[in-house]
Amino acid sequence: MKKQLVISVFAAILSAVATQGNAETYSAQHEQVKKLFQSNEEKSAKDATWTARNIFKVGVIDNGSRMDGYADYVCMVLNDYGFMNRH
Repeated sequence: MKKQLVISVFAAILSAVATQGNAETYSAQHEQVKKLFQSNEEKSAKDATWTARNIFKVGVIDNGSRMDGYADYVCMVLNDYGFMNRH
């Protein structure tokens, strides 16, 4: 129950940040990678948003496992979309 509450609060914060961050316009690449992580293709991702041109945040579903590997995967996908060496 506690984990679900934390995830719900995180999701609410993520949504609020996403709403505030919409004032900036992002490239087609930014939008494509965001849509990928918001799609049903990404089962571990709950939501995704850009909060700045170089800050991509992915909310994940807590399944009790470590997310280090998933974070590496997100970085690889960003690299595939042309965000290599952009930190």
